[in-house]
Amino acid sequence: MSQVSTRTLQVVSDERGAYGLRYNDHARYRKHCGNKVHRLRRSLKMTHGKGREFKKLPVVPPENLKDGHIQLHLFESERAYSFAQELYEQFTKSDDTRTRNISMGRFRRAVKWSGQLLSELQELHEAQPPRISSTGLAEATAYHLAIRGRLFRLQDEFQPGLEALVAARTVLDVLSKAAGSSRDHAIYVQFSDEVAPEIRHCGHELGLARAYDIDGIVTTLGNKVASVLIKDHEKLFAGIKSEGADNQGGDKVKQLQEITWEGKPIPVRSPELVDALLRVQQASDGLPTTGQTNVKPTQTRGLITKFDGVLLALSEAEDVAKKLADAQKTTSTQPSEPGARDAHFISSFVTYQLLSRRTQRDLLLTQALLATPPPGPGKQSETSQLTDHRVAPAVVKLLDTILQSLNQMRSLSVVDESADLTMGIEGRMSYTKARRALFLSRTYEPHNKFAEAVALTQRANLHLREAHTSFADAGEDTPETAFYPLTLDSVKELEKDVQDAETDLKKRWFAYNGGKASGTQHQKPVFFDIALNYIELPMEKLQGKAGVASKAQPAKNSPAVEKRVLAERKAAEPEPEESAPTPVPQQSQGMLGSLLGGWWGRK
Repeated sequence: MSQVSTRTLQVVSDERGAYGLRYNDHARYRKHCGNKVHRLRRSLKMTHGKGREFKKLPVVPPENLKDGHIQLHLFESERAYSFAQELYEQFTKSDDTRTRNISMGRFRRAVKWSGQLLSELQELHEAQPPRISSTGLAEATAYHLAIRGRLFRLQDEFQPGLEALVAARTVLDVLSKAAGSSRDHAIYVQFSDEVAPEIRHCGHELGLARAYDIDGIVTTLGNKVASVLIKDHEKLFAGIKSEGADNQGGDKVKQLQEITWEGKPIPVRSPELVDALLRVQQASDGLPTTGQTNVKPTQTRGLITKFDGVLLALSEAEDVAKKLADAQKTTSTQPSEPGARDAHFISSFVTYQLLSRRTQRDLLLTQALLATPPPGPGKQSETSQLTDHRVAPAVVKLLDTILQSLNQMRSLSVVDESADLTMGIEGRMSYTKARRALFLSRTYEPHNKFAEAVALTQRANLHLREAHTSFADAGEDTPETAFYPLTLDSVKELEKDVQDAETDLKKRWFAYNGGKASGTQHQKPVFFDIALNYIELPMEKLQGKAGVASKAQPAKNSPAVEKRVLAERKAAEPEPEESAPTPVPQQSQGMLGSLLGGWWGRK
């Protein structure tokens, strides 16, 4: 006899997530379940035929049960449950009692199929040797109790509903503690989150004082109701724990490492996201630790290939996280555990990880470009110099990409919630802008555009001031900013490089305009040159205040005496004789002038 390996909760989680129930598309999921049932019946040869008369199929003995028979009961239950949910939503909108009655009938049919599934699995578990594991039986038990508790709750039978839901939650807690992989743990936690609000509702309707304390209710009533509703619950729980202990040393690839944010662990409660993050974890093997800078130039090409694989896996994880966030907006379901992160936080966190890895890859490329050897002697110098001129534009493009990633980080909600992280990201943005301005000024340098280059260095100084301010306001570096290692010494070093580059550009600009790039003659400042030539300093008063005895100085001629002597010298000099003016020929006067006599034309 073959072993039955059907995992009820795993199948239900995969099918609901893939066929529309995540977005409350019950019609699509119900159609999928109907098609699945039809295919299973055909494969098991359990169809009713084409006749009009119904012929009841014979009961399959336990020794002949297969995975297909178990899945047939499971999808029959899922089809009825989905139809019941769809009808009950219509009842809440229209308040039609007939629709509610049909919905309750479908719920009872779902409970019937799930109960039949559980009874068959119990027979398989009691066989010698058991054909199904304790974990598989426990999953079917939790599934049946959850549907049964929902039916009682919707029928306003809150006491039996609370007992069934608490029993289901107790089984799920035991399964989650003994889970052999991170994906199984996420599946159990996901179903626990679905059951928790219903427990709270039943407790509130029953008037419990601490109805909001779901864990307290489960701890108080768990063992009591489990002994009544679950057959041989102690033996079942012991089997689950023993199987979990055997699976603890299993494949480490299926174990997701703990994810932390600001020193607090982040539980991942979605199986799909766990699968995506496991792929990211597998692709990240061999990469340098976050913030490691001592990477050899020979390792750059291999590291870039690995970074591309990590970025591809993170992009897939980001898509999954966004879908989960959109689904949470539609269903408005929140995690039941206090302090747990919702899907929107997880989506923002995964996006932050993607942007940080992208920035780390671009920083590695920048480091590889700047590690280009300097131009050597000989014929290769011209080619090397041309290559050096091409390095600056390439670095500017990489720094643009880094700035784009940092700007997207700054707009994420996980960054807005932390003041220190916000200041750290803004400080790195300012530092990157200053560095970009410096390399952009080097692109203008070969074309003798010194004015533009000097303006860019001045802009870099402004960004460096902003970086200094961010470092003064921010606290210590956090693990969240370790992907971009930056210290105050790095900022000061870049500031020195910018000042040296600006001074060199000004010298070359002066030489390009006709001056000398370096002058050896000492030049007195213009202000003191003008002041000492036109203003007499009161030396006696200054020496008196300084306590220095004034020495007798020869009298100087005042400017008035010098002017008088100069005037006497000019008067003593003979003046040159003036030459007689050349006579100007006079024009002959006309008749009118002769008639008027001396009135006109008189000199």
